[in-house]
Amino acid sequence: MMRLKVIGLLICLLLAGGAGRAQTPTPDPCDPSGDTAYFVGIGNAWFNAGDLTRAITAYTCALERDPASAEALVRRGYARSAQGDDGGALADLEEALTRDPDYVDAYIHRGVLYVRQGIFALAQADFDAALALDPQNVVALQNRAVAYAAEFRYPPALADLNAALAIAPDDPELHAALGAVYLGLAAESYGQFRALAGDNIPITGGVPRALYLAFERNALTGNFGEWLAFLRAVED
Repeated sequence: MMRLKVIGLLICLLLAGGAGRAQTPTPDPCDPSGDTAYFVGIGNAWFNAGDLTRAITAYTCALERDPASAEALVRRGYARSAQGDDGGALADLEEALTRDPDYVDAYIHRGVLYVRQGIFALAQADFDAALALDPQNVVALQNRAVAYAAEFRYPPALADLNAALAIAPDDPELHAALGAVYLGLAAESYGQFRALAGDNIPITGGVPRALYLAFERNALTGNFGEWLAFLRAVED
């Protein structure tokens, strides 16, 4: 019965809106016949449809049925965070961890919230906790790498991303994050180069963006010319 209700809502979401279409009424997310799992499913459907307000309402209905539901708390916290309610999100995630201290997603979501607030030490601690429970969690590894990189701690960021890529080598987001860390390293290295070289900068286009674009072009054409500027002669 519960599956039929969820399927019915998804069909309504697909049919709702659109020029010339009849507006199909959607079921009340607080249908008194639903249980906690039903309301969480309804909330997930609204969340995926981009209606965060209705998603939060549905998760709240789930919590009215079972105030101890860590899943409903985590999902509502995630929706509140997406809506910009960081305070409400943090309260939900902390309550979820009180209910279930081993809830990996709660640590990950709270860590992401801390990164967005620039509280990197707390974020890293949450990702550490998630990885202690699930060492193969690619999302936690990537997010911890981002928290490290945001503090210019590139070596541990690279270590986390390489560990994640060993688990999921075809994950495109991991490759994007790895590229971003290398760009951060490039900017840092060229900043040091310019500080040491002063006005005597012998490398053409010696700024990260110019060189990045040149290397990108050369990767497409097979031309290795840009690398030649980095060759060094033996000094007498």
